Amino acid sequence: MGGVFLCLKIYWSMKLHKNQKIHFIGIGGVSQSKLALMLKNFGFEVSGSDRQDSTEVKELRSKGIKVFVPHNKNAVDGADVVVFNGAISEDNPELNRAGELGLKIVKRSQMLAKLSRLYKESVAVCGSHGKTTTTALLNFVLEEFEPQMHIGGNLIGVPFEVSNKKDLFVSEACEFQKSFLDMSPDYAVMLNIDADHLDCYAGGIEEIESTFLQFAKQVKKVLIFNNEDERAKRVARKAKHLKTISFGKGADVEAYNVRQNKKGLRFELFYKGEFVCPVTVKLYGRHGVLNTLAACAAAIVFGRQDICEKLKNFAGVERRMQFLGKLKDNVVVHDYALHPEEIAASIKAVRQHFRKPVVAVFEPHTYSRTKALWDDFTKCFNGAESVYLLPIYSARERALPGITSSNLADAVSGSSYVSNKAELIKKLENYEKCIILVMGAGSIEKIAHGLV
Repeated sequence: MGGVFLCLKIYWSMKLHKNQKIHFIGIGGVSQSKLALMLKNFGFEVSGSDRQDSTEVKELRSKGIKVFVPHNKNAVDGADVVVFNGAISEDNPELNRAGELGLKIVKRSQMLAKLSRLYKESVAVCGSHGKTTTTALLNFVLEEFEPQMHIGGNLIGVPFEVSNKKDLFVSEACEFQKSFLDMSPDYAVMLNIDADHLDCYAGGIEEIESTFLQFAKQVKKVLIFNNEDERAKRVARKAKHLKTISFGKGADVEAYNVRQNKKGLRFELFYKGEFVCPVTVKLYGRHGVLNTLAACAAAIVFGRQDICEKLKNFAGVERRMQFLGKLKDNVVVHDYALHPEEIAASIKAVRQHFRKPVVAVFEPHTYSRTKALWDDFTKCFNGAESVYLLPIYSARERALPGITSSNLADAVSGSSYVSNKAELIKKLENYEKCIILVMGAGSIEKIAHGLV
């Protein structure tokens, strides 16, 4: 298998040509499926495979893309380029077959970077938290450019579409496995820098910060950064060759008179001390304000200040503080939060918005993250009345001794371990007039929808 990963380095310099046939392993993933559709729109012949049928697989087939289910080593036969992501294991039969055939193999992040260069300009949103929502907001405020958006999620009530214009590419830039270093965007938004993905960063937060700095130095024109995040501010100052614009308290782009009601957030937008417009957006919490300010700052860089009406139409992103319905008389909200900082922020936001007791349900994501941030996980649920922990979602990892949700529940005050959905529902049905906040990034989505 080592030979295959050696090929990744060799073929990063590969150029895309219209006559190439591109095969995606794990094409049903949210990111992979969007990449496949965009490449098909450019005229490439695209195929893929996944372990099971899904809504995404059916959509791809309806667009004329051949998808093999389940994975089949012969699926790569005839391909010129094979794309895989972090969810694909080293023993995947198609990946091994591609190596044996000497095919060009690239990571998903590398293909994303290559695709972005087919557009005249690109904007990339990086940060430990808030990338998906901010990228989606950007797509709304820059809609006059008809940008091509690529995010790791789906907009609520808005189907994914491939833009026929090739002027502007707007995407997330993820720090996992340092994949955002494959990108050299014209513009970038830096939301925050936090200790996460410590399985990829042996040097801890110092290495994470230095990697964000390396990414910042690859930005060609303007870096938009969060003035309230000390690490992001420090990185922006070190990227001296770049033009920068800040958002947050004491920044170029600020929010005044912030209010939160049933419709979401309201505030007055200011740029360099001058009033721009009143903003209403269907988001919650302080992080919602900062994500919105980041999008507004980008719009201002692009010369667009008529953004207020556009933001009113933003309905949010699935799995990001999404209202799902009710369990008896309890409101069920689903959020992608998987880091202690995100959990604490989400609990605070729903408490402020709904002004009701919060019952937190959390599925820890990966053993390595749970182990590395164990102490933080024991403290981040403080705003919840009760906490229920489901088994750890392993993703790509093997279990670690002693790292279990049951043991974590023993360390979190007011929490209980539940092993399955049926047991969870039985517990939750005992509550009245509460907010059931379901958090996590794995199989928890099915459980969340199952509650209502």
